Amino acid sequence: MIELKKLFKLSLLLFLFFPLIANANVRVSFDDAKWSSNTYITQFSNYRWYIDFNTKKKYGYNGSTFSEVSGFDRGGLINLNEYKISLEDDKSYLKTVRPFWTMTLNGSKIYSINDGTATLLERTNIASGVRPTEYIIHQTEVTGQGSFKDPWMFVKPEFYVDVEYNSPQIKRNGTGVKDTAVEYGDIITYSIGLKNNGVKDSVINIREVALISAIDKLIKLKIDSSKDVRLVIGGKTMPLAEAKAAAKAILSDKGYNITIAPGQEMTLEFNVVIIGNAGEVINNQLLYVMDGLEADPGTKNSMNIEKVVQYNEVAENGVNVVLALDNSGSMGSITSSTSRISKLKIANQKFLDVMLGDNSNENNEVCVVIMPNDKNVVVSNIKFKCSNDYDELVTFSNSNLNANGNNTPFTNTFEKTFNLLTELKTRNNMNTNFAMFLSDGDPVGDSSSNYTQKANSIKGIAEFFTVGFETNATATNLLKSLATDADHYFDAKKSDIEEVFKNIAKKINEKSKRTIKGVLAISRNIDKTRNLIIEVTANGTTKEIIKSYTEALNESYIINKGSRYEINIKKFNAEDKISVTYFLEKN
Repeated sequence: MIELKKLFKLSLLLFLFFPLIANANVRVSFDDAKWSSNTYITQFSNYRWYIDFNTKKKYGYNGSTFSEVSGFDRGGLINLNEYKISLEDDKSYLKTVRPFWTMTLNGSKIYSINDGTATLLERTNIASGVRPTEYIIHQTEVTGQGSFKDPWMFVKPEFYVDVEYNSPQIKRNGTGVKDTAVEYGDIITYSIGLKNNGVKDSVINIREVALISAIDKLIKLKIDSSKDVRLVIGGKTMPLAEAKAAAKAILSDKGYNITIAPGQEMTLEFNVVIIGNAGEVINNQLLYVMDGLEADPGTKNSMNIEKVVQYNEVAENGVNVVLALDNSGSMGSITSSTSRISKLKIANQKFLDVMLGDNSNENNEVCVVIMPNDKNVVVSNIKFKCSNDYDELVTFSNSNLNANGNNTPFTNTFEKTFNLLTELKTRNNMNTNFAMFLSDGDPVGDSSSNYTQKANSIKGIAEFFTVGFETNATATNLLKSLATDADHYFDAKKSDIEEVFKNIAKKINEKSKRTIKGVLAISRNIDKTRNLIIEVTANGTTKEIIKSYTEALNESYIINKGSRYEINIKKFNAEDKISVTYFLEKN
């Protein structure tokens, strides 16, 4: 039993009273009443702080003295004398709407208290409500005198072992992020700290009572290395096997037991990986028991699982794009039986298909610029073609991409790009503006100050993507510096140049939006005559799903919510990456 400071000098035990609610079950026998008392007591959330279930000695109070009582286990009913001393001006904090049982000192007589009057109970024909009682742990802190104005009150035990359950830390793609929600594949680090501020050893049991239900459903434990789990006791880092055992124990029904010496601290950190789908919620809550006393549960925290979805709302406003392509001799070099220029032609077709194909925005316009071979060429003479016709631009590109010459004049190419962007902005003033430049090397025969200035001019009126096609480190760093930012630079090889071009085209067309509580809301003004196109990528494989408006609705790919439509995230797996294209009605 716990040695606790006494505010009210009692050497034995007091009864603990709990008023019955008005609709309490009615009992007509003393044994039934005892059963009801015990059942009621165990539903009191913190009964273990005060109630003694272990000692064999039970005590009663006759109004002036305590004495040992026998004849029943664990509980009973309110003693008649206890009721009487609670009266003050005929009022009692023990009075209820319903009558309740009492018992005398030796248990030989049973009374019923009804409206303040005690009468002998005829067990066979009088139905009385039950008032439960129990016995408190010796030396529990008690205040009050047991009267109506000053009833007995129990003082919460002092839990001198501090427990900290720090806010979970989130890593996304290897980088720490501050977020209130998590996504598939995120790693969460949970940290638990204990410190004994008392003067004696304390036995602690801690367990995670909420997170346990999410294991292998919403999360997977990631505790196979010292980077993922760590246990420190008294300043000493414990072996990996012990740390893993502690993490598993905390996430079990039995919990983790540890004895903490005065002043000693313990820290446990462990990682989990998110495997749940958008719309699910991960809860965490810690429960701990100190030397047999169960503390109030810690705060229950919740984190929603969300998903970022790429979407392309094809509306009246489109995009202006200038695509400038390296045509130098090095693009014609053949390795693995394929030249860069031949791969570029195929990738260019993929890009133009996304921008100008059947499922594109009819307001898009693209200009293709062929980098000249002569650094002294007049800018106005640089070959280019602007159109919103896919076939026209493919024919132009294939005819002029021939990998001739040794120069790569970035400056003139960028100036031409800027001029065309300016024209497109004037012609299609509602469109958003983009530029894209691909090269396989350094600018030969050109001045860095000149092409940097021209690149900055482009970035002043458009987003600028750059692609390094099998470039060396110097050329890669240069192209990165010329792009709008690091996210606008892409490395490409012959093996993936088509996918790179397609992804940039989608990035130009698409926006990204994260679900909110698993819901992705989209516009109400969907064009019901056009198809809904969904690309689902899982394990590196992309599948395209094309549905008519009616099919998308009937098969629950979209949900009609009246004021808006929602993409049904539950149609897809947690690990799926989703890209959605839909058309808006024209005004």
